[in-house]
Amino acid sequence: YKNTTNPFTEITPAQKKMMQGVLDDSYEQFVADVAQSRTIPVTTANEWANGKIFSGRQALQLHLIDELGSSSQALKAIKEKAMIEGEIKWVHAPSKTSFWALFGGDSDDTDQSVFSSCINEVCSVVESRYGNHLMQ
Repeated sequence: YKNTTNPFTEITPAQKKMMQGVLDDSYEQFVADVAQSRTIPVTTANEWANGKIFSGRQALQLHLIDELGSSSQALKAIKEKAMIEGEIKWVHAPSKTSFWALFGGDSDDTDQSVFSSCINEVCSVVESRYGNHLMQ
């Protein structure tokens, strides 16, 4: 089974069944965790845990978030909860001047790294090989 995720080999029915079982179990665990932490009934999961995207108001109605607000309100809440007085000192990733540039860029950089391009290509191969139904 260790060769199951190799995009260069054919997947067997047994491997496909195993992968589907892992995905189903992971999905069920995710739904249970979200339901518990947000105090939402698991029985309503079909309303909020099926891959849909929601606006802020919709997420609020479904109890997926606590409140709506702006980035300045979020910053104020962070400072209050973390008991930070004054300005927050933000830590930024190092600049692209080393080997690590291979793995990504600054948040302002829109070019894809070599690494992310490779990952995207592998994901495309896996999706075409195994089909979208594994990800549902």
